[in-house]
Amino acid sequence: LIVVGTDDGLIQITEDGGGEWRQLKSEDLLGIDQPVYVADVVTSRHDADRMWAVFNNHKNNDFKPYLLRSDDRGQSWTKMVEGVPEENSPLWTLVEDHVDSDLLFLGGEYGLFFSIDGGTKWIAHKSGLPTIAVRDLAVQERENDLALATFGRSFYILDDYAPLREVSEPLLEEEGHIFPVRDALMFVEDRRRAGSSGDAFFSADNPPYGAIITYYIKDAVKTKRAMRKEASTKEEPIEPTREQLREEEREIAPAVYLTVRDAQGNVVRRLEGANRKGVHRIAWDLRDPGISLETSGGGRGRRGGGGSGPLVMPGDYTVTLSRLAEGQWTDLAGPVSFRVRVEGEVTLPAGDRQELVDFQRQTYELMRAVSSALRVANASQERLEQIRAAILQTPRADTQWLAEQAVLKERLQDILLELRGDPDIGDVGLPSPPSINNRVSSVAFGSRFSTSAPTQTQRDQYGIAAQAFGEVLPQLRQLVEVDLPALEEKLTQAGAPYTPGRLPEWNPGP
Repeated sequence: LIVVGTDDGLIQITEDGGGEWRQLKSEDLLGIDQPVYVADVVTSRHDADRMWAVFNNHKNNDFKPYLLRSDDRGQSWTKMVEGVPEENSPLWTLVEDHVDSDLLFLGGEYGLFFSIDGGTKWIAHKSGLPTIAVRDLAVQERENDLALATFGRSFYILDDYAPLREVSEPLLEEEGHIFPVRDALMFVEDRRRAGSSGDAFFSADNPPYGAIITYYIKDAVKTKRAMRKEASTKEEPIEPTREQLREEEREIAPAVYLTVRDAQGNVVRRLEGANRKGVHRIAWDLRDPGISLETSGGGRGRRGGGGSGPLVMPGDYTVTLSRLAEGQWTDLAGPVSFRVRVEGEVTLPAGDRQELVDFQRQTYELMRAVSSALRVANASQERLEQIRAAILQTPRADTQWLAEQAVLKERLQDILLELRGDPDIGDVGLPSPPSINNRVSSVAFGSRFSTSAPTQTQRDQYGIAAQAFGEVLPQLRQLVEVDLPALEEKLTQAGAPYTPGRLPEWNPGP
């Protein structure tokens, strides 16, 4: 069976390899009085009797969508455009999924449509695609990717559309759903970008790295304020009470989370997903959490991007979809299993890989502790500066307290010297010994992208940093938790002005 469409509106069909052709006129098929350009003809890869014809009549000032399907080799045709806007929606091309005969993609002048019921109804695909003419479509079968060729705005790739094969009416009625997660290949990313070569070289972003999790949410979890505004109309406006406004102001916005667990059920990572109705996708970068809120928190990091810890071990994992609203954690879907794998596992035996992961996690624990200690020490510097100013402004303050403040400041400077080194010496070009933070950071980032067991140098560096930090941390704890509060208590008793971190004492009197 061979089907050919022509510019002058003809569909030619042969069933004997070209020996005998029969001809169909587009004006007869569409019921209009002029020939219509045949933009695309497709024979089904699933049904030997089925074929599709896409027509485009925009050159005749007709911008309606024209798509026909025949299930009897062109003897009869059915119009199949439900869901496509009736006006101003010329169509260009169609492609079938290679696995599911009911899954189809349709390219139009103003974007992409897909159908999960064999073309009976079409749905506009808007996620990440601008309003643009989709002139051609092709399926990359190995990866289940859909390639879109557009008019004047480059190519687009819909990565792994396989979850669409599962979409059905019963599924859309579920509160939430996680589609199958394919195996995640673990490797060390090369994030370097090639230099600019003008129009001689083009590079685009790679697909997201890691485990790609596709999930569905039936309805977004709305805040109390959003629900009140939706219920309020011009005819029946809702005037909130003070108590309602206060509750709305204090409410923590609902959120959606994807929780990754290992084969033993231990939580490995929680990723914040999109709290919106529809199908969404998120990437887990196959790493543990980062060392602080700043590096694994807001922005892309919070949703699984940068700022995370060491790579996990290859193996089996699960993911669960949950909702957090009004303090209640509710599982919506899952767990769904998937596997994290590596290529060439023989080059790094499982024991060596486990040794590497254990060392990375040990190092990151030390790095987390050092980072936390540095933040506390830096904040204590500000507290001590404020204390000195308060002593000088308080008439009842003992000037001997200035000496106590100076001693605490000197002790804190010695602690910071051990933790972060001496920046003043480095600024003038003099050599200075590596600090605790220098050593642990060097080990952490040196092994972060490694695929081999830790070196002896890395082990030695970790040992030196761990021993030094074990001596410094008690000194910092004594200063911050005992000595500094003791001096602040004296300021309180003397009626000193407010200083950061100090609660006042107040007696209302009789």
